[in-house]
Amino acid sequence: MNNTIGIYIHLPYCPTKCGYCDFNAYLAPGGDAFARYTSAVLAEMRLAESLEGRQRVGSIYFGGGTPSLFPAGDVGRMLDLLRDLHEIAEDAEVSLEANPSALTSDQLRQFVGAGVNRLSIGAQTFSAPLLAAIGRDHGPDDIVRAVGMAREAGLVRVSLDLMYGLPDETDADVEKSVMRAIGLGVGHISAYALELEPRTVFGHRHRRGDLALPGEDDVVRRGDMIGGCLAHAGFTRYEVSNHARPGERCRHNERTWQRGRYRGFGAGAHSFLGERRFWNVAHPARYASDVEGGVLPVAGQEDVSKIARGEWAYLALRTFHLDRQAFEDAFGLPIEAAFPKTFRHALEDGWLRRTGPAWVVAEERRWLLGQLAARFLDEGRTP
Repeated sequence: MNNTIGIYIHLPYCPTKCGYCDFNAYLAPGGDAFARYTSAVLAEMRLAESLEGRQRVGSIYFGGGTPSLFPAGDVGRMLDLLRDLHEIAEDAEVSLEANPSALTSDQLRQFVGAGVNRLSIGAQTFSAPLLAAIGRDHGPDDIVRAVGMAREAGLVRVSLDLMYGLPDETDADVEKSVMRAIGLGVGHISAYALELEPRTVFGHRHRRGDLALPGEDDVVRRGDMIGGCLAHAGFTRYEVSNHARPGERCRHNERTWQRGRYRGFGAGAHSFLGERRFWNVAHPARYASDVEGGVLPVAGQEDVSKIARGEWAYLALRTFHLDRQAFEDAFGLPIEAAFPKTFRHALEDGWLRRTGPAWVVAEERRWLLGQLAARFLDEGRTP
């Protein structure tokens, strides 16, 4: 992974705006918006290659938004240009996020023909009332249909996103959802607890007091339930919210957690190259205007070299492992020496246990990593 780069392409349009969503997403416009946006992404790719050079690419990820709203031909044009500009690894993972209600068999076959080999379906829950409550435009049967069509189109690698901690949710709702997801035979399941973002519809409702959410203990218990069901079915929890059967881990996301290099294209997309992180302007029209004017649409950047140690530990904690040799190879000193105060706290409070070449987060603490991660980030800052 060290000698390759990941590519992230942000496709920001959605059929509806979910009440919990704080992503850089916009209701799908009419007219030529999709065509203009695609042309802008292609232009940004050419500009970036002229300045940054040819790269070896190990993974490509189309995120959003709802990338499956875009015509398969547009996705194909982006992939074709990447093949022209860069060296794409033969086994490159090419993922595309999809909404169950916005898929057809013909469209999926076209995506596969363009080079997509992994589909991530935003299921969220198999409860029809809960889907309606969170503003999704699909039903449980649409999820089943989407997985079946993906298989028929030749997509062997399929992932489902699930959410829990939803308004008026019950334990039975969560158990039903995870068991139905397992029953569909997918190789990867991401299970996210609902997070209230202040600028969302749910954030406003919560401040008004009209959003009935489960308590923290209920959310933790349901997360444990999901993990137990998935482990029993042969999944490994390889990151806080991600579970995979053998060989089904999302390589693009693993790159992020390992601080690997990635280049983002599209409105609001982030990039990480060396110790430089930068991000594009967020609004699609402004983004397109900048690129059409012949300039890279960078909105901001930061040098992360001074927080590299803490960030390394913070991201590694998401996978529950702190690899001692990998840290020393990267920074030239033992991880215990880089974070003496945090390690003392972690060991005294039972957060970490030594297992062979790594420090491993204790099983009973894996749902409560925020406090420890914050300590690593703070102590990891270099003068």
